[in-house]
Order: sequence, then C-alpha cells, then structure tokens
Amino acid sequence: EPNPKTGIRHSKLQFPGGTGIAGETPLTTTTRETSAEIVADQSALPLRSTKLIHKVIKPGDANKGSGIHTQHFFLLELESAVSYRTFQKTETDDTLLLPPKFLEISEFMESRIAKKTHKEAAANLLHHLAETHHQKELIRGSYGEVLEKFPQIRFF
Repeated sequence: EPNPKTGIRHSKLQFPGGTGIAGETPLTTTTRETSAEIVADQSALPLRSTKLIHKVIKPGDANKGSGIHTQHFFLLELESAVSYRTFQKTETDDTLLLPPKFLEISEFMESRIAKKTHKEAAANLLHHLAETHHQKELIRGSYGEVLEKFPQIRFF
C-alpha cells in the first residue's frame, strides 16, 4: 500500500501477533501463535527453553480502541527439529496459509521495513546470547561477530 506521506508503495513485514485468550500469559500466546504460524501439523512447539528478551509498553492502535499496548518478545529455543508448514488451507474457512518466511538476523536488521521495536528486540537477543554463551567480549563488537557464533538464529 502507498505511504500516505510519501506516496511510495512499500511492503509490510508481518510477525505473528494478536491478542491472547482470556487468562493466557504473553508466553502462552506467543508459543500458541508461533505454532499456528510455522508448524505443519499445528502441534505445540517442542520447546527446550524460553526467555523474555524485550518488552515494550506503548499507546495502542487507534483502530483497536487505543489504550496501552504491551509487546513481549521471546527467545523460543526448540528441543528438536520442526516440520515447517507448506502451502495449506485452514480447516475453518479455507484461508490459504503460506509457508513461514525466515530471515537471517543480518537480513532482518538491515531491512527498511522492519519496525524499530522488532530491531530493538533483535539487538537484545544478540546481547542475551553473547552473555549466556560466555561471549561477553563480542557485546561491544559487531553484529557480524556475534552472528558467526550463533548461525541458527532465524526470524520469521
């Protein structure tokens, strides 16, 4: 869609999102929605560990009633390989679901269409990984140096 200020057409980078079910924690919402977005058989993700990486409190969208909106970003470490979804239709309304598109973290960080809060979360993720994997000397280094140590990080 065209940007109303510049008139230039641009794409939007989509992330799983939405509101949780009543009583659901942000982590439960994230894992449920991530499973729905990427797992072929819609089963739960085989998680080894989870970690809250970034939390942002900001004004809510005007078209959704405004208020205050809290975004949570989690590191979801998988226990085992996952069979990723391919093209398929939903059982409820025949909506065509596309396969998840994964980006290398460097691709993601350089993307002009990624939102600022998502880039901040990615930077926090790199910082967390460097700290927890005894690579503190890389925290002040380049993202490239950190990425070489963690080649399996992917964003979707």
